[in-house]
Amino acid sequence: MFINAPIFYENYPDTSKEAKLTRIVFTEIDHNYVNPATNKFSEINEIMQPLECWNKGAQAYGNSYTTFNEYITWAVFTLNLYDNFDTKIFNKHNKEEADFMQNGRGITRFHAFNNFVLNWYKKNQNKSLTELYPVVVEWIKKQDC
Repeated sequence: MFINAPIFYENYPDTSKEAKLTRIVFTEIDHNYVNPATNKFSEINEIMQPLECWNKGAQAYGNSYTTFNEYITWAVFTLNLYDNFDTKIFNKHNKEEADFMQNGRGITRFHAFNNFVLNWYKKNQNKSLTELYPVVVEWIKKQDC
C-alpha cells in the first residue's frame, strides 16, 4: 500500500484538509474491499477493451482488471465524500478528484463513470457494493470507444 504524504497550503480550510486526507488513505485501504468484490465478476477482466479507451496507461494499469479497480475505488471514494461532507466540500473535492483522475492520471472516462456510480448510489443507498457491480458492468459494455 502506498500512501502519499499530505501537503497543504496554509489557507486550506480544515474540512478540505479532512477530505484530502481521507482520500489519501481511503483509496488505498478500499482496495482491500474492491479487489475481492471485483474477483467475483470474471468478465471485468475483459470488458474495458480496447484498454486505450479507458486508460492512457500513465499509471501502469495495463489491463482491464487493474483499470476497473482504480475506477471503482475512486468512485466509491466519491460516495464517501457524498455521505460525509457538506455539499460545498463534496462539490469541490468531487470535481478536483475527478479532474485529477481523468486529466492527471489518464483514467480517461472517469467523469462519466463517477457520475454514473453517484447517480446509481443516490437511488440505491440501501444496496451493497457488490450489487453495484452488475449495473456498472452493463454500463461499461454500452460505452462506445
